[in-house]
This record gives sequence, structure tokens and C-alpha cells, in this order.
Amino acid sequence: SNVGKLTSLEFLDLSQNQLVGSIPSILAEIDRLTMLDLSHNYLSGKIPTGTQLQSFDASKYEDNVDLCGPPLKELCIGGMARQGPTIKFQEDDNFIFNREYYISMTIGFVISFWGVFGSILIIRSWRH
Repeated sequence: SNVGKLTSLEFLDLSQNQLVGSIPSILAEIDRLTMLDLSHNYLSGKIPTGTQLQSFDASKYEDNVDLCGPPLKELCIGGMARQGPTIKFQEDDNFIFNREYYISMTIGFVISFWGVFGSILIIRSWRH
């Protein structure tokens, strides 16, 4: 990974990127790293030890159900989280947005349609 060559990197936010696998130990070699956010991914395994990676707040690792080791409370057994692998189903936010969008568009169309044509039906002078 070329990220380890970025020795002057101070901030790295990789949250919500659907990352899968373990945290590369090369991240521990970035000495100036003062903020790392790996939350809301699918990371697993033990957080590399003996590095500044344990000094970051546990919230920077949250929502990675198979991640273990300090600073998290979840203990590692054999390099994996004690609870074992779990399957996580996330509802796609875009699906919710799309469904609400189409419902509101349909309602808007129906109201507009009946607003125009209903007025034409009721007001006789508009028909001619």
C-alpha cells in the first residue's frame, strides 16, 4: 500500500467507505498521524498493537463488528473478535430517498393534474 509512504500525513478519514478486511499495519508507520477515522466499514481482526492506532478514540473504529483490541472493549481471541463473524445488513439510504422522492412526485402530479383539470370542469367559462 502506498499510504504508508505518506509519512507527513496527519489526518486520514476513511469512514463509510465499505472497506473490508484487516487494518494494514503500514498505517502504524505514519508517525505524524494525529487523526484516523475507520468507523462504519467492514473491518475485521486485531487493531495493530504498539502504535498510535491504540491512542485514537474508540468511536473512530465503531461499527466494524469484527474489529477487536485496544482501544475497543472487544477482546481478541486468535486475532478475531470474540463474538465471531456476523453478517450485517445495512439499508441503503439511497433506496429510502428514492422511494420518498417517487411517492412525493406522484402525489404532486395527482394534485396538480386535478387542480388544473378540476378547475376546467367546474368553471364553465374556462372551457371555451
